[in-house]
Amino acid sequence: MKIAVLGAGALGSTIGAILASVCDDVWLISRSYAHVTAVAKDGLILTEGANNYRMHLRACLTPAAMAKLCTEAADLIIVLVASPDTEQAIIDAAPIIGPRTMLMTLQNGIGNDAVLAKAVGPERVILGKTFISSVMKAPGHVLTCVRDRETVIGRLDGKPDPFVAAIAGLFNQAGMQTMISYNVISVVWNKLLVSIATGALSAITGLSSDPLFEVREIEATAMAAVAEAMAVAKAKHIRLSTPTPRDAWYRAAAKLSSDYKNLMLPSLEKIIFSEIDFINGAIVSAGIRCGIPTPINRTLVACVKGIEKQRLQKIASAGHGYVEHVAIHVANIGWHIRFCNEVLGMPIRTVEGPSDAPQRITINGGLELISAPNHSNEKGCVAHIGITIQNRKAAIAAAAAWGVATDPLHKNTLKLPSGLNIELSQAAHRIDGPIRAIEAHA
Repeated sequence: MKIAVLGAGALGSTIGAILASVCDDVWLISRSYAHVTAVAKDGLILTEGANNYRMHLRACLTPAAMAKLCTEAADLIIVLVASPDTEQAIIDAAPIIGPRTMLMTLQNGIGNDAVLAKAVGPERVILGKTFISSVMKAPGHVLTCVRDRETVIGRLDGKPDPFVAAIAGLFNQAGMQTMISYNVISVVWNKLLVSIATGALSAITGLSSDPLFEVREIEATAMAAVAEAMAVAKAKHIRLSTPTPRDAWYRAAAKLSSDYKNLMLPSLEKIIFSEIDFINGAIVSAGIRCGIPTPINRTLVACVKGIEKQRLQKIASAGHGYVEHVAIHVANIGWHIRFCNEVLGMPIRTVEGPSDAPQRITINGGLELISAPNHSNEKGCVAHIGITIQNRKAAIAAAAAWGVATDPLHKNTLKLPSGLNIELSQAAHRIDGPIRAIEAHA
């Protein structure tokens, strides 16, 4: 079976690595260049308690990159991207989706299954929830807790399915405690109650699991939010196995390890949109449709949205950037110097290296030529794009949230997943003009 984990962050990498112990065709797809590079070079290290495991499996940045390396579509795609990114992620995954590919969501919140069903049809969607917790310690290294953490999967229509049974068997064989449910919607809502109890409150307060459960006012607010969600579930005729709001709170406390942070908190710490619309926000929306008031969840959504707005302002403070130069590798730098000077009338601004054999030159107008005698393409190729920006440090921090790392030898150069390098220069003065996103294409 060919399995792709779409959105292989900490949890996705954990599941992919464990499956790789029993399946030799598992692919991690992550937009983090640093993580993919580390996994491809040295394998993925899983740490559970005092035990370290190194698993070797394939990793790439995009589904298109995976498609170039294998001739067949995936049999199963496990979707673990952030909920706001689901729709675009499935569009991008088209190169690895075949006519029989099954999509399985283990994402937080509710509503992702509808996005997947719209793309491939409900009969090819597996819905599930997992209580495995994982934290990314470093690129290629994940801290996880798998033991005694259950995973439940099932079809949307609740019918038995041999493929679902095969997946559950594979998960169990790999060591992940997995069960099939014929009422998986109920399972999803029970897990949703746990997320409602911890997610927004963790994001708003900045507290990880242990201190979060020590504040009585947080506990009271969490149970009030869960009570609203349970009222909405009752109005929607969803059978819950969670008898009281306090049970959801206790279950959250039992399932989260001391070093675990709810996914919504690290999302906001990385200056990206949270999954609030698919958790508390989903309760607010469903409550409106059912005529159930949800003031606590509405307030939590407003607070998290405010934090998101603050993070966006920090991104904006990265500054007004503009392209300062484009650097090109050329095989015959002397020819290009003469052409630019004599034909185009562009005088040379600076020269690095001896005048009869320069290594690098800059030409008025923002063109930089880098000598590459062994380069096979006389037309040249882009070495990097130089961008001058108001706040280089803030831009590098914002890029990290996109999984974009800096070059190990050039700390101010961003290595984009496309292979393009962006060299950032600090502006010496304020750059006027509208704020623009930093984007470049190979």
